[in-house]
Parts: sequence; structure tokens; C-alpha cells
Amino acid sequence: MKRERFMQAQNFEDSNIIQITSQVLPIWKVLLSWIGMLAVFFFCQQIHWLLASILLTFGMVGILGYQYGLSSLRKFFGPMKSGTKRWIGGYLFLSFIFSVGILLLFMPPTSSHSAMDGMSKLSIVDFLLEIGVMTFSLIGEEVAVAILAFPMFGYLNQWKQLKKSAFFLSSVFSSLIFGLAHLQVYDWDWFQCLVVIGLGRIFYNYAWRKSDSLWAGFWVHTLNNWIAFGSAYIGKLH
Repeated sequence: MKRERFMQAQNFEDSNIIQITSQVLPIWKVLLSWIGMLAVFFFCQQIHWLLASILLTFGMVGILGYQYGLSSLRKFFGPMKSGTKRWIGGYLFLSFIFSVGILLLFMPPTSSHSAMDGMSKLSIVDFLLEIGVMTFSLIGEEVAVAILAFPMFGYLNQWKQLKKSAFFLSSVFSSLIFGLAHLQVYDWDWFQCLVVIGLGRIFYNYAWRKSDSLWAGFWVHTLNNWIAFGSAYIGKLH
């Protein structure tokens, strides 16, 4: 039993994501990629939402490829490890329980999602179209978080004292930035963006690590949005 656990832990650390992102990128390369990411986000706000979703996704994928190279990029988007697909539901459940639990415990005056309010007024055909475009853009959002998390993990992982917590700390850092990016959409509700949305997505990062693929985080993120937007839309119909 002990040998099996050791082998599982060893295989876990030998995953492509852990191996590749353990390398330390030059600080200038990291800063340049982060500046490029901000530029893409800014430009996306100036153009049509359909073009913005395309630019966001391909722009983020390109930046991640710039950071680690095309061969590593293909590994990041490789198939999920055998037996890990069932964990998608588990991480989705944990994320849901965390977010709902925070809201029930603290019950802050959360604001409505402007995109959700607008989508609730659409016809069913237009709603499904927007959900499809949004789903495509979630690839870009997941990659954007990876652009932040992976280099930070590489830096923290060099410290012996932080090796065990490096992935968690880099996930907190990238998730909080992810939450900040939603401030305008959520009417500058800092609690909801940083705690509910930001920290609530840490489980998506762990889905990457468990499955050794960014696709796992994408599917957890996608299912979460489908449930949230779908339930809100059906609720508005009544």
C-alpha cells in the first residue's frame, strides 16, 4: 500500500504540467508576456464581443506558447490522464460548495452579473448562441490564468520551504487576478470578485494538475458557467 502511494505521488510530480512549469522563466519574459496579456484584454474591450472572444482565446494561447514553447503548449492541451475525467464533477462540486458556502455565511450585498442580466432578455436561439461564444472564450480565460500561475509556480517551487505549497500559492495569486478582471462586469463588487469568483476557481487549477491537462480546468469552468447562466435564464422565464 505504501509503495502504491509512493508511486502515485511520484507519477503526480512527473506530470507534464509540473515538470514543464518547474523551470524558472526569465523575469523579463514573464513581465513581457503579462504586459501582452493586459494589452489583449484592453483591446478586446474596444471591439465587438464576437471578435473579442476569438482574439482573447488565440491571443492567450499564443502568449502561453511564447512563454514555454509550442511543444510544451501541445502538452498543456494534451488529453487528460486516464481515470481523471471523473474528477471534473468533483472539482465542480467543491467549487460550487465553496462559493455558495461563502455567500450563505457572509451574505454580502452581491451585485448582479451584467452579462447574465442581458442574456436573460434574449430569445432561446440568441441565448444558446451567446453561450456557445462564451464557452469558446473560456479557453482563453483558462489560459490567461495559466499564464499567471505557471511562471509563479516555477519561482516559488525553487524555494525548499515552499515546494509543498508552491502550486497552491501560485493558484491563489492567479485566481485573485482572475477575480479582479471581473470587477467591471460585477459593478466593482470586490467581495464577490475576489472571494466568490476568484478563490472559488482555485479548484479549476487543481483540475489541471490532477488530469495533467488544461482541458480539465476548462470543463470545470464551462460546466460551472452553463449551470449558472442556464439556471438564471430559466428563472427569468418564470
